[in-house]
Amino acid sequence: MTVLSPRAMQKAGQYTALVDILFATIGIFVIVFALQELDPQVDLVPAPYDKVLICGADRVLRLYDTGAADPVSFSPREIASDLQDRLQAGGRVLVGLSAECMIDAGDGVVLVDRLRDMERQLTEREADAASSLLLIEFAPLARDGEADLLERFGAPPEER
Repeated sequence: MTVLSPRAMQKAGQYTALVDILFATIGIFVIVFALQELDPQVDLVPAPYDKVLICGADRVLRLYDTGAADPVSFSPREIASDLQDRLQAGGRVLVGLSAECMIDAGDGVVLVDRLRDMERQLTEREADAASSLLLIEFAPLARDGEADLLERFGAPPEER
C-alpha cells in the first residue's frame, strides 16, 4: 500500500475545483438545451396598408382607402394638391406603378417624379399627437397585376 505525502495529496487535489466548475457548467447547458421548446415556424404575413395608390396603364391614379367605398381617381396634372391633402392624415400607403407611369408620355409629366416629390414633402414634416407618420412604399406593378394587388389589399370585387 502506497502512502501519499501531504505535499503529493495537495498537488493531486489542485484541479478538483476547476473540474467541478467545468462539469457544473456543462450540466447547466445540457439542462437548458434539453428543456428548450422550439417555436414552430410561422408564415410571415404582409403588413396591412391603410391606402393603396395604383397607377395603371391608363396613367390615371386611383386611391383605394380602407374606409372608402369607391376609389378616388386623379389625373396626372392634379396629383400635387388633392392627393397630397388625402395622404396628409398619415398611415401606410402602397404605391403600385405600371411601366407607363414611369416614363414621359409626351406631356412632360413623369408621375414617379411627382409622387417622389410629394413623398418628400409629406414625410419630412414633424409628427405630432394629432397626425400619424406617413410610410410610403413604391412597388412596380406587373401587367395585369392590379387585380392581385387589390385582392391583397382587400378591396371588394366591384371596385376592381
